[in-house]
Amino acid sequence: MFVDCNQEKLNRALSDFSNATGLNINFIDSSLSPTHLNDFSHNKYCTAIHGTKVGERCCLESDTSLLLKCARTKKMEIHICHAQLVDVAVPIFHRDMILGYLILGQMKTEPDFEKVKEYISNLGLDMDIMKKYYTELPLYCTEKISSIANIAVMISKYVLLENMLKPSFDKNIEAAIDFINSNIENHLTIQYISSKINISKTLLYKLFRTHFNCTVNEYINTRRIEQSKDLLLTTNLSIEEISQRSGFSGTAYYSRLFKKQNGISPLKFRNLSAKNKA
Repeated sequence: MFVDCNQEKLNRALSDFSNATGLNINFIDSSLSPTHLNDFSHNKYCTAIHGTKVGERCCLESDTSLLLKCARTKKMEIHICHAQLVDVAVPIFHRDMILGYLILGQMKTEPDFEKVKEYISNLGLDMDIMKKYYTELPLYCTEKISSIANIAVMISKYVLLENMLKPSFDKNIEAAIDFINSNIENHLTIQYISSKINISKTLLYKLFRTHFNCTVNEYINTRRIEQSKDLLLTTNLSIEEISQRSGFSGTAYYSRLFKKQNGISPLKFRNLSAKNKA
């Protein structure tokens, strides 16, 4: 996908967050390439680790793992990195499409360096110095991490509101998206969509692969699943009725696809959401 980015405004917003919290924060685009680079200026512990070749590779692998999980779940994710610090990733959405991610953290939750030093012992660093750097890091409780993560979610929405990021589509992909969204409950085929927006099937395939890295049918199914979630949360319709209203040809196929994308069945999703509201 192509994304227009107001780099100056985005950098300023992320720098303000970093200065206010003392935490590092980056913007990573949807191809998992950083566009706002982290200098680790707030964190000597991470600076030392990142300064080694093995440490740099481990940092990259840890961040990539977190971002890929965020891409799969399409929600904010929290994990403990290879150096035993907490990181947070937040997806930035436009029309249910991920434009990129905010990744932030390096938050210490374990006060005892002796319990974490084994995780960095292979980096060839002076453990006395690393203990000093680790001890200097502030300690974060679960509640504070949750609050910071929620603020990051607010920032992700502010980034869109202020047009710091916006997708750059040509008229054909815009037309295809609008047509699909307006007819999501109907039977949609590649031939039907391409004929309605006056482009070839080959071009339609190419546009979705280029902009969304998926097929047209994968995009349609994702949009239908998202619509079904709204119906699960806001109506008392049966699973069968919801699958029909969301454009699926059968309840079994809908339930199977829903579980594949979300890890739980539609009914369990509804029950868990109702339980959380109670």
